[in-house]
Amino acid sequence: MPIATACAKKRGIPCVQVNKTNATPESDTTSNMPVKNHQPYAHTKASIPFANVLAPLPWIARSPVLLPLVAITLGAIAAVAQTTPATPSPYDFRDEIYVGGNYTRASTGLERDGANFGGWQAGSTHYFTPVWGLAFDALGIYGNAPQSAAFNAFSEPQVRKHYSMAGPQIRWRRGNRWASSLRLVAGVSNTSTGSLDPMVTPTDLGLYPNATKLAFRPGTTLDYNISPRVALRLSNGALIERQDGRLKGQFSTSLGLLFRFDNRAAAASSGQTTPGSRP
Repeated sequence: MPIATACAKKRGIPCVQVNKTNATPESDTTSNMPVKNHQPYAHTKASIPFANVLAPLPWIARSPVLLPLVAITLGAIAAVAQTTPATPSPYDFRDEIYVGGNYTRASTGLERDGANFGGWQAGSTHYFTPVWGLAFDALGIYGNAPQSAAFNAFSEPQVRKHYSMAGPQIRWRRGNRWASSLRLVAGVSNTSTGSLDPMVTPTDLGLYPNATKLAFRPGTTLDYNISPRVALRLSNGALIERQDGRLKGQFSTSLGLLFRFDNRAAAASSGQTTPGSRP
């Protein structure tokens, strides 16, 4: 029968009927054994993190139009993020090339100073780090020696001077727009003086001889960054030559454009590092 009956008539104990359908889940009346509370597993929206955000996902997944559109959009965003490089810093580049015009307050002889010479300057710098590098300079200046009262027949002869130098360069100031460097290059100078008479030498006119001499050029550079790859450079310094056993100094300045190459940050990100150089 549907109702379990526990009777002890023989002992005079009244019968107690227990309806199993009304029994509590915590215990079984007939067996006195605890019964586990089995409840359905359920969560409310409030108990699921980001429920409001994830709610539209099943609907998007079932849509034959939105699912491909979302996939294409996410793929395009990822591709642009990987292929669009960040704006490089002007100081991420290893190599610089400079070309400009030059003005020098030249000395054409031991006692003949103050000649105005104009010319050109070209150079390059390879940076081993963003701070210091090795600079190479080539310089050519041209002008006329000042008139000499002792040699009126050979007044103001044309003088040509060429320099080739190399040395260290330290970039001590690095800003978003401005940069400044200290440099000391050394090398040789070659002087060539024209004459109206082949029998007259430059030393006869009190000028420096046509010869190759030791030269130095300590100075500074000031760069204005037009872009990460291009800058306007002002370079000032002293042209020092050893003439007739003495050092003779001349003021020299140049203005021109600077171009940068070989981005070390891009090379490092692509894994292409130059042997012997730092990424």
